[in-house]
Amino acid sequence: MSLSPALDRLREILALPPGVAVAYSGGMDSGFLALAAARWRGADTVRAFFVASELNPAGETDRAVALARDYGIPCEVLPIEVLSLPVFREHPPDRCYHCKREIFTRILERVPPGWRLVEGSNLDDRGDYRPGKRALAELQVGSPLDEAGFTKAMIRDALREWGAAGFIRPAMPCLATRIPFGTPVTLGNLRQVAAGEAVLTAAGLAGARLRHHGEIARVEVPATDLARALPLVQASAEALRRLGFRFVTLDVEGYRQGSMNP
Repeated sequence: MSLSPALDRLREILALPPGVAVAYSGGMDSGFLALAAARWRGADTVRAFFVASELNPAGETDRAVALARDYGIPCEVLPIEVLSLPVFREHPPDRCYHCKREIFTRILERVPPGWRLVEGSNLDDRGDYRPGKRALAELQVGSPLDEAGFTKAMIRDALREWGAAGFIRPAMPCLATRIPFGTPVTLGNLRQVAAGEAVLTAAGLAGARLRHHGEIARVEVPATDLARALPLVQASAEALRRLGFRFVTLDVEGYRQGSMNP
């Protein structure tokens, strides 16, 4: 589908009364969805909800709130401690389901009566392992970008057309996705991942993934960047060891979406 029909369809979906609440992460997909709702509906019947939790890298809440403000999107920050959930800490293969169920239930408690809650999944997300989608279906959370036929490339094009390139950034999945299933999730290993990826970004590897295997930090970058990445990872090794890792490796297969999936 081309961009224009997809935009028309999205506008129809978001026009339903009385209002739209958007689960907003500050990323490209949910940012575009929140911007589209505010652009077409007006601020009075739109609200974005940003969940601030242990899964957010340092500074992410402030960045997301500032972006929403800059683009005229009403935004409410909702603090949630996901590590208070025993099943989250235990990290089973369906951890995402339990986390999404808790988070979206909490957001729904804040949504004005009659408003529809939506989130930013799109066509490119269909092939990935996403047990959280079951929670969305159970709670009747909509996915208008998927319904309207948007891919990530189309979202980027629309944001550029609208002069909202500030939302265009590499995907930033939940930090818990860097930890193997069955390994308990703790505040300590989440902080190690966040700090380690900040080291890699500062070294010139924005978007790199740091997979946490206990004493081993396994770095993933796109396969096309492997040659460039090797000296940068080597230069970052001492900083990563200071975070508590004993060994630092660069995955020679490159970044694969869902490489930690069961």
